Amino acid sequence: MPRKVFLIVYKSPFFPAHWSLWIPSLADPNIGKRIHVTGDVHSGFKHEFVRNHDLRTETRTHVVILTGEVDDRQVVDDDTDLKDGEERSEKRDKSPRDHIEEIALSVIAPGP
Repeated sequence: MPRKVFLIVYKSPFFPAHWSLWIPSLADPNIGKRIHVTGDVHSGFKHEFVRNHDLRTETRTHVVILTGEVDDRQVVDDDTDLKDGEERSEKRDKSPRDHIEEIALSVIAPGP
């Protein structure tokens, strides 16, 4: 089954728009992973994976745009490592867990 991949565009009147890739979880389409870079033009940017991100809690102005689909074998849902009764919480890291995250790391983040 193909997995949908979206682009989240965060708009700001003060800064250029920030973009993230968004892949919703199969279990809950409001929760999923964001793939983006963090940093600034002076010190450079680093890749970051935001796992179990809940779009319903997002306070920044944004739009969500469908960009395409990927084979489901390329994506691992982050809620699969939850233990029974464990609460889902947002986690951030820089280590890839699936093929699409490995591909994201192959795109060089902007540097100073």
